[in-house]
Amino acid sequence: MFVSIRHFIKSPRNLTGHDQSLKPTFASSRSPKSGIDTIRIRQRTFTSFPLAAFLAASLVASSIVTTPAHGQTIRETQDALISWVDTRKAIAETEAEWLSEKEIVADLITLLESEKEKLEEGIEELEDSSDATDARRAELNETRETLLETTDALSKVVPQLEAEVRALIEKLPDPLVSEMSQLITRLPDPDAETRMPLSQRLLTVVGILNRIDKFNTAITVTTEIRSIGERNVEVKTLYFGLAGAYFASAGGDFAGYGSADETGWNWTEDASIAGNVVNLIKTYEGNREATFVELPVQTD
Repeated sequence: MFVSIRHFIKSPRNLTGHDQSLKPTFASSRSPKSGIDTIRIRQRTFTSFPLAAFLAASLVASSIVTTPAHGQTIRETQDALISWVDTRKAIAETEAEWLSEKEIVADLITLLESEKEKLEEGIEELEDSSDATDARRAELNETRETLLETTDALSKVVPQLEAEVRALIEKLPDPLVSEMSQLITRLPDPDAETRMPLSQRLLTVVGILNRIDKFNTAITVTTEIRSIGERNVEVKTLYFGLAGAYFASAGGDFAGYGSADETGWNWTEDASIAGNVVNLIKTYEGNREATFVELPVQTD
């Protein structure tokens, strides 16, 4: 007896799992002419591909009756059919996995493109910032060169100013020198090296000159101890800036005037002006009405 398979599956696509599977039905009949049993497989929809494949293979295996002569050929056909079903199943699973992984890869590509855009924007910002930094660096270098030139000039001028200030201090009245004592102590020794910065040395010179200018443009009354022969007498001295000064004791029995020259302040005793000096000081302090007074003035 010879058995042939006339029809099994119409479309292989139905075995992928994505469309409806075919549910085969088997019918066996004998051909009156050839005497060969024929198995017909009709197409019917099946809801599960693995179950359909299993039933098809089981039915084929159970329904086919082979002859010894053709048994090997039919078994090979059966094995090839089962292998083909397994292959289509593997293809379907691979396609399903690929579709899932494709979405992940697409999301990853989108994310990487977004990161690329951000990096490109960051690079542009850094390039702009680099250009601005280069311009700022060039500007600072120019400023540095200017400062170096200024520092070099000051290194020659400041020592000269300090020497002139020292000479000027020798000609100042004692109250002003006492007021500037802290600034004067900051002047470096001209005969020794100093680590004091040029900026601080310059500020010291400027501070002393400012105090001198303030004293020179104002009237100042101070209480001093003045030596008269072998005794010291407390007097009040009124300074008209650095132009001149007048002094008198509280009782008006001792008075005089003074002025500065190249050697410093020189004081002259003159008891005849004691009353006028006392009145002048009282008027300045607000203890007496203003009146005209006559006092000697020294001029060069």
